[in-house]
Amino acid sequence: MTTPAAKVLIVDDSALQRRVVSDTLREAGYQVDVASNGDEGLSLATAWHPDAIILDVVMPGMSGYQVCRALRQEKTTAHVPVIMLTTKGGIEAKVAGFEAGADDYLVKPVDTTELLVRLKVMLRRAQQADYAVTRTGQLIVVFSLRGGVGVTSLAVNLAVTLAGLWNTDVPLLDLALTMGQVALMFNTKPKTGIEDLAQREQSELDDAAVESALYRHPTGVRILPAPMHPEDAETISGTHVNSILPVVRDHYPHILADLASDFQEVTLTALDHADRVLLVLAPELASVRAAVAALDTFDSLGYPKEKVRLVLNWTFERRGLAQKAIESALHRPMDLVIPFAPEVFVASLNQGVPLVLGYPDSGVTSLIEDFAFRLTRPSQLPGPGEQMTPMLARVRERLGE
Repeated sequence: MTTPAAKVLIVDDSALQRRVVSDTLREAGYQVDVASNGDEGLSLATAWHPDAIILDVVMPGMSGYQVCRALRQEKTTAHVPVIMLTTKGGIEAKVAGFEAGADDYLVKPVDTTELLVRLKVMLRRAQQADYAVTRTGQLIVVFSLRGGVGVTSLAVNLAVTLAGLWNTDVPLLDLALTMGQVALMFNTKPKTGIEDLAQREQSELDDAAVESALYRHPTGVRILPAPMHPEDAETISGTHVNSILPVVRDHYPHILADLASDFQEVTLTALDHADRVLLVLAPELASVRAAVAALDTFDSLGYPKEKVRLVLNWTFERRGLAQKAIESALHRPMDLVIPFAPEVFVASLNQGVPLVLGYPDSGVTSLIEDFAFRLTRPSQLPGPGEQMTPMLARVRERLGE
């Protein structure tokens, strides 16, 4: 299955400006059409259905402001993202553009690198807004810009814990596409994976297709494995993830995703749509620096602070940075601290048995259970005498609920 490129309409009376912007967008992989005035732009927008519009302000006939207002009054173009371009700087010009219905505003001469970045962010936000209307289940993603800090281990054990805590199936999506290890940690070799879904046409990614690709583990975890062959990772895009997520969120109350250590399209798509981002780090300088960079990026993307939870994983025994020093550098406290416990972690990895299953009496298991409960606690809990899972019962007793 090939992913169609986003369609961008450029409306500008300057032939040179149209050429510069259109060449830049085509080189970046976008489909492009152009119009030299407002009337032509409105006609093309209605007929071509672009995903975004780059609109000049000063044009003969209809101004960009008038075009933008007309776009917002038409049902088919009312929600198409618009970037306005103008030679006029200053707050008054920007206010006029936003009041006309523009989503973003750039002053000429346009820096094409900045234009590409803003266009990408705007298109992603538009996808997120469309997607948010349909989502139901809670999506929790586990992420770090620094590899080797236990991201996959945490995702696997949280998925098993949520299934046992709430007595429900929990999809676990392995989006570390190049070399995902989720299936290995369950000692399974599913016959299908996310690459099989990527081969389908968009219209075929329905409930039945996604359900058939989810491997059912006896714990209640439903695994969507990463590709078996690293080269197949290139066939999977953020558009595929956008198509898969609504299906699983319509059918399951909680969904976990293990993410790659990057800010590529698939990772950004999952991060955008997540209800909770668990940012994992180890007590060493490179990991803290990566966490700072991730938090800065989250801020630039407009994520609310409460969306992100910090997890400190003590991956070595001695001479790590002090927790208080790390919290001071990040300007926020840790939500979960996983102690150094090589015996249980290494044994679990080698046996292909999640730690919370293989070592149910471990202190680490108790910490993960309590954290999962706080992370997903519903507004209503079973009352005295009502049925609850054994895991929920012991967590509530431990927490004094």
